Amino acid sequence: KKVPASGMTVRTVVRESHFTEIQKVVFHKQESSNLFATVGANQATIYDGRHFGEYCGLVVHYKHEEEEEAVCLTTCAFTDATKHTVHPRGDVELVVGDARGTISVISVAETAVTCELREDGPDGHSKGITRLETCTSLPGFLLSLAQDGKAKLWSIYEERCLATFQVGSAAQSLAWCPSGEWFLVGTKTGALEKWFVDDDLMQAMRQPLTTTTERRKRRKIEKASGKTFEKLSPRGVSHSAPVDDAKFIEGGDSNAATTVVTKSTDGRIFVWSASEGKRLRSWKVPCTGPCTSDIDVSGDGKYLVVGNSAGIVYVYDVEAEGESWLARLEPYKLRKRVRSCAISN
Repeated sequence: KKVPASGMTVRTVVRESHFTEIQKVVFHKQESSNLFATVGANQATIYDGRHFGEYCGLVVHYKHEEEEEAVCLTTCAFTDATKHTVHPRGDVELVVGDARGTISVISVAETAVTCELREDGPDGHSKGITRLETCTSLPGFLLSLAQDGKAKLWSIYEERCLATFQVGSAAQSLAWCPSGEWFLVGTKTGALEKWFVDDDLMQAMRQPLTTTTERRKRRKIEKASGKTFEKLSPRGVSHSAPVDDAKFIEGGDSNAATTVVTKSTDGRIFVWSASEGKRLRSWKVPCTGPCTSDIDVSGDGKYLVVGNSAGIVYVYDVEAEGESWLARLEPYKLRKRVRSCAISN
């Protein structure tokens, strides 16, 4: 049967003013949103893709500088701004991480940085941010992963760190479970780890800010197998290379919240059930070199996108068996590795 992804073609090419590799591209996946964002060099750009295929509208262009020195941005994520704005029509916020460990929150309505999530001293990230993750059931909270071997849980509304997880320097990727109760860490060795968010903190995060002081307690979670985390070994899932990206599938299926996609740098992708502990599907991305592209899944959980070292982007049907892809998007003129890709709803 013919599906929407099978008719995909390259329609629009945008060359950004920093003329360097784009580190991350992400879509704002709330209903009826047309926004997507990129980060590269010291710049973050938010576009309106309403007329994608004909042109892209530029919404916000931000240059990141600290103490009059340009600092490279490394990753980004859209976050819920419901309780962080006074605008009558609401706002959209883009969170960006940089190579020094600072996280900045950019308001689309204000077209400016409204706050910075940073902690001076031992509680802060001392090295570059590598991953930023949000949780649909916990608006206003953020998980960050950095090269210092720490994952940090932040309250964006309070503009402060709530907990620090000592995940270790081998951590390469991060994915937050839709319920918010745990998050997945992929490592350099191909191992998968399940880290727990303790019950007291979960209860505090679900309460209104004015009714609890529990979240004000700053927590430090050490790495203790069986207590703060556990190693996962789903049946049929075996990564022999670094797990550099992971995503939870959030679709209409009631089991979707426990379905995970993990990818390693050898191009191997596994779709597996966290609740049942077994593989559901797997693919091998066609590539001749390391596959360092991140992955993305559509909001309905049906389509997955990933790029390879030759600049080709593949679209897969998450529910289909076999190694076949739905769409193969060739690069335009320049054959360079795909660093990041995203798919809209």
